[in-house]
Amino acid sequence: MQPHVDKAFGTGPTVRLRMGVLRRDLDGSKPPTTATAMRPGQLPTALVRRLARSTRDGDVVGRLGGDEFVVVCIDTVEYGALEQAPRRATGTAREPIVVDGARYRAKAAGPGVVRWAEGQAIPSRAGPHGSAPSRRYPHPPLHRRVQGHRMPRLTVLDLRGDRSDPRDRMPRPRVDLAAAREGVEASLAAVRDGGDDALRQLTARFDGVELGEHDGLVVPEEVLDESLARLAPELRAALERAADQVRWFHERARPQDWEDERDGARMGVWHRPVQRAGVYVPGGKAVYPSTVVMTAVPAQVAGVEQLVLCTPPTGTGFDGAPDGWPNRTILAAARLLGVDRVVRVGGAQAVAAMAYGTASVPACDLVVGPGNLYVSLAKQQLAAEGRIGTDGYAGPTEVAVVADDTADPRVVAADLVAQAEHDELATALLITPDAELAAAVEVALETEVAATRHRARVEASLQGQGTVALVDDLDHAVEVAEAFAAEHLEVHTRQARAVAERIRYAGTTFIGQPTPVSLGDYAAGPNHTLPTSGTARFAGGLTTSSFLVPVNFVEYDDAALRDLADSVHVLATSEDLPAHWRAVEVRLERGR
Repeated sequence: MQPHVDKAFGTGPTVRLRMGVLRRDLDGSKPPTTATAMRPGQLPTALVRRLARSTRDGDVVGRLGGDEFVVVCIDTVEYGALEQAPRRATGTAREPIVVDGARYRAKAAGPGVVRWAEGQAIPSRAGPHGSAPSRRYPHPPLHRRVQGHRMPRLTVLDLRGDRSDPRDRMPRPRVDLAAAREGVEASLAAVRDGGDDALRQLTARFDGVELGEHDGLVVPEEVLDESLARLAPELRAALERAADQVRWFHERARPQDWEDERDGARMGVWHRPVQRAGVYVPGGKAVYPSTVVMTAVPAQVAGVEQLVLCTPPTGTGFDGAPDGWPNRTILAAARLLGVDRVVRVGGAQAVAAMAYGTASVPACDLVVGPGNLYVSLAKQQLAAEGRIGTDGYAGPTEVAVVADDTADPRVVAADLVAQAEHDELATALLITPDAELAAAVEVALETEVAATRHRARVEASLQGQGTVALVDDLDHAVEVAEAFAAEHLEVHTRQARAVAERIRYAGTTFIGQPTPVSLGDYAAGPNHTLPTSGTARFAGGLTTSSFLVPVNFVEYDDAALRDLADSVHVLATSEDLPAHWRAVEVRLERGR
């Protein structure tokens, strides 16, 4: 018979949960030898009820401070008032418990507590707040199970009591940058030297689409027209609504020209649109017509003369079979928004084509848009060569959720899954001072992950980068959020606006529970092309100003020149640049 623990486990006056929980150290430094019942008030009443209905012996209910908490017995009992809850161990503790092949004998260890021991008990883990020293614990492989149940999905980064800079401990996807750069440089060189022929060869290699020398790379007008004509009416309406919202926002974000006069001199700034802009629209694991909206609309608001769009030819025809054209919804969106030229080429080779120019792809002044690691590295390399301007580093997507005990764990879990749905390299980070919320989110993730269509992708993302950062308080949460500098930042706290205003670095901040990242992804107005990998500390998202070049201008008359001449003379002399002063002096002599 399993021992039952009559221990308060909830905050409500009527629901009490009796649960024995085996605490196991995940990093393997100590044997898993101790189990205790949860302390009073450790989890919200609503979670207690849910656990009572759905949790079985062997379930993992949380992982905090590097330990996992596994249910070894469970029962519920209701009481009329809190003070009436008896505090005694009940049942017998004769039978051993087996977890992952290890046997533990059970014994009562005082009122309301049961311990399982094999050899010595785990010593107290000295540290701030009685938790483990701050460090990142590796996420266990998904195949590890406890009596048939998966391990918790979020790695715990316990920062409680540690206010040192956490940037090096933040979750980031691990990629082989050296190998990626080598591959990107090879593609850039091939396109620079081989033009359209190289684009066809690289398309066959990376996208598996064979394009003959007589197959045009530019998508014909009739294909664009047909794609728009056959677009579902409700999808067209959604794209039009999104474009209207994005245009409204970016018109207001457009920087204004200005000029003014001081001491007889006029000066100011003109904002000139780039002549030709290239936009990249991914076409890999998902279809992104929303990216057409997010890149084309601000370029048009800025007044760009010609817009070139590149996207891979990995779509399917109206019969559902691959046809060598890009996704039809992307083509329809491009036609709807009046993109000047659409080219069926993707990856780093597409960025190279827009930078160097080929027979089919005109050289662009600026290339923007999200993409995979190779696309991002190609933009960086070509910008370093002075070939193109680019937007910020838009690598694998990420979200950070700052939450306190007012947050709904189901909402937080849904938002983490929504971000993980993008890519196996996506990062989902929860920052909270509330360990009970972290445990509740773990429970909610089980439901959300099980229900999502792209479960394998989500699980890989959460296994690789899914993290909960436990902090001391909201002040500490603000520090950690700034260190992470998220592409997407959500704030689910009391006075969410005030907390959000304190966090200086984020691509876009989503304030309050009714404001999910999904709004920004599609139709709220701000751009979804945002800086990732911590670059939000110094770069912003794509906006109208991304397509504008600020040009300063200065206009002096003779009187204004004489007024400033002495200062120029002194400074030029101090820098030993006499010709600088002479350029002023000859003008003064001419005016005498």
